[in-house]
Order: sequence, then structure tokens, then C-alpha cells
Amino acid sequence: MHGDATNKKTIVSIIAAVLFVGLFLASRWPASAPRSLTGTVQNSGSVSVARVQGGTQSAASVRLSNGNLVTAYVVSGGPVTPGDKVRLLEQANLFGAPVYQIVAKVGSH
Repeated sequence: MHGDATNKKTIVSIIAAVLFVGLFLASRWPASAPRSLTGTVQNSGSVSVARVQGGTQSAASVRLSNGNLVTAYVVSGGPVTPGDKVRLLEQANLFGAPVYQIVAKVGSH
């Protein structure tokens, strides 16, 4: 009799844990639509890309319109220089910080 109550509590705990993990993952799902942002390039340069042997990719520090400073990869609209106004896409990342990509210049200085 006592074993049945323990089993029910265990099953309820497992279901609750699975639901919690599921809700957490759903809230951070990377398949959500990218968010469009604007910002100003603070500095730019090249960074090594581990996935492509010996490759580099242009990146820039960008001050977003909300005041946050982020590192963004230049995928189009480059090269960028300090003072350039740029449009970025923010892509959610399931585990870790979002990925920012510069997709266009919208003006400079």
C-alpha cells in the first residue's frame, strides 16, 4: 500500500520535471523568427572561425539602440567602420547568448 503512494509521487515528480524542461526549451527555441535591430558600429575587425579551417569572418562591436553592446558577424553590407549605422538580426540560441548578424548599412556618421 505504501509503495503505491511512493510510485504515484515519483510519477508526478517526473511528469512535472519533463513539463518544466519542455517549457524552458520551448521558450528558447532557436527556430523562432529573428528579431530586426539597429545600432552603431563601435569598432570592427576579423575573427578566426574554427568551423572553417584557417578562415576568418568580419565582426564588429555594435552599440544597439537600447544601449547594449554586442558582437555581430558581418554577413552582408560590409565592410563596416566605426560610426556606421547598421541593421542587425538577432537569432535566439537554445543554449547561450543570442547570435547577432549585420545584414545592412543604414547610414554612417
